[in-house]
Amino acid sequence: MSVPTSPPRRALLIEDHEIVINAVAACLRVQGLVSECEKVSSLAEAETLLVGGEQFALVILDLHLADARGLDALQLLSERWPSLPKLVYSGDDAIDTMARAFELGALGFVAKNEPTAELSAAVATVLSGRPHLPIKLLTASGLVNLPPTGPATRIPSPPAQSSVRLTPRQLEVVAMVATALPNKVIADRLSLSEGTVKSHLNTIFRIVGARNRMELLLRVRELGIELPEVAERPRRAPARFS
Repeated sequence: MSVPTSPPRRALLIEDHEIVINAVAACLRVQGLVSECEKVSSLAEAETLLVGGEQFALVILDLHLADARGLDALQLLSERWPSLPKLVYSGDDAIDTMARAFELGALGFVAKNEPTAELSAAVATVLSGRPHLPIKLLTASGLVNLPPTGPATRIPSPPAQSSVRLTPRQLEVVAMVATALPNKVIADRLSLSEGTVKSHLNTIFRIVGARNRMELLLRVRELGIELPEVAERPRRAPARFS
């Protein structure tokens, strides 16, 4: 009796430098993180594959493409394919860029000057459905101490307060934030206005003591808040434009 095999785990790599994209693909295959890598050099090529129904376990995206400026490609992918995990792999490691990437739907961010072990760890984390937060961003946010030598250490957090309670609707919003869904998609999923989602998030930030999405995820984990499952919502395939 034959044993059914699981479908291959595929990654979509969007990078216009051939040396970089080949190195990333080799790293992922050698580490056994994915079985196949589809390599494209533009956002347009990636859209063609996704609109055509190609299935991927994650997208690894450079921010500087010939047909997309900065974070525009990430924003488009997040809006049209919100459930597809996205990992940014970029030479731009500015704090503002990293923070904005998480606001726009990235589940992880790795700077190109990091060792390949960091990329491997990030891919493994994102594939597990959890966010990969760069140490540089955590340090800038005051969430870790980065000594001159040696590993970074977390700054002790205030003790969890039993009074921290979120409503079922707020928990739904946080659960969707934890899967890197942008506000526009959260609003659509919950049949709310985008302004209402932002209002919910501002209230949640105040309750848990966070300033942004990244800190929210860390505080929720520290406080031991259990999140509901995010149900997949069937989506129509984006229309093709000739």
